[in-house]
Amino acid sequence: MQIIDTLGVTPNAFANHLGYARSQTIYDILKGKSLPSFDFFDRFSRSPYAARFHTEWLVSGRGPMLKDESAAADYAALPGQLTSPLASEQAPAYLTGPATDQPDLASLLQAKNELIASQQAQIALLNDRDRIMQARIEALESKLRRLEENLPGR
Repeated sequence: MQIIDTLGVTPNAFANHLGYARSQTIYDILKGKSLPSFDFFDRFSRSPYAARFHTEWLVSGRGPMLKDESAAADYAALPGQLTSPLASEQAPAYLTGPATDQPDLASLLQAKNELIASQQAQIALLNDRDRIMQARIEALESKLRRLEENLPGR
């Protein structure tokens, strides 16, 4: 990923700076196993890196990468950064290829909206199951109270 190489950080350090507890998300993107998600773009936009890199370039690959060409050097003072071991590896085509090979903002937003709709449906299903389980618990507690009342010696 050009950003990691430009910053001179490891994928682990990059993931940590974006707030990921594990760097697997970054490795999956680097290896082409997955595309950057809405969560990735959201974390990036809230990170200190957002002030240095053009969002349009990050999303589409169009336009200049850095807002200021001297911006990459500013990260030398950040702790925990090493030269990327992936610097000599080929980045996935959607990160370096022509703009037609890269996800556009509209498709990313559509994917995000589909994910939200799916999660809302799952939440509704879980709420229904929770209500059913609460009713079962209440019925069992009532039955238990009746059994305890009928125990000999009470």
